[in-house]
Amino acid sequence: MPPGAGGAQHADRLVRAIQELDPRVSSANAYVPLGLCVTVVSPLRHLKILVVDDAELSRRVVARMLTHAGYEAVCVHSGQAALACLERTHFDGMILDLKMPGMDGWQVMSAARSRTPNLPIVVHSAHAMSDPIFAHHRTCFLRKPYRPLDLQAALGEVL
Repeated sequence: MPPGAGGAQHADRLVRAIQELDPRVSSANAYVPLGLCVTVVSPLRHLKILVVDDAELSRRVVARMLTHAGYEAVCVHSGQAALACLERTHFDGMILDLKMPGMDGWQVMSAARSRTPNLPIVVHSAHAMSDPIFAHHRTCFLRKPYRPLDLQAALGEVL
């Protein structure tokens, strides 16, 4: 089995678990490949959020949470891909994992902020964090795992 092939099954199980908690979550969201990016489109709101995480399962779950809340999610697997997307497209916010191979989340945040100083960023990680950067008016931290309402609250705080 190729790497990541079982990820879709795990993501579908996780989405079903989320649907049990919130039946409004739709399984009809479509994934449309765009080179390095995967876009999940929602017609409810026109805010575009860049999701940066090396774990496919995490990207898929966060994208579902975002589309359910009415955002458009663009998902990438690396810091380099995130910076390439930020060069080509305007984003209203970013959800960023800290622990990634190659360019880590801190490096991505620094590079993104040098290009777009007021870009709202929600940092998410499985590790507890406390850093002065999270006091920045457009940055907050979420510890994984989190609920859809936690993500919505974090986005409400930074957007």
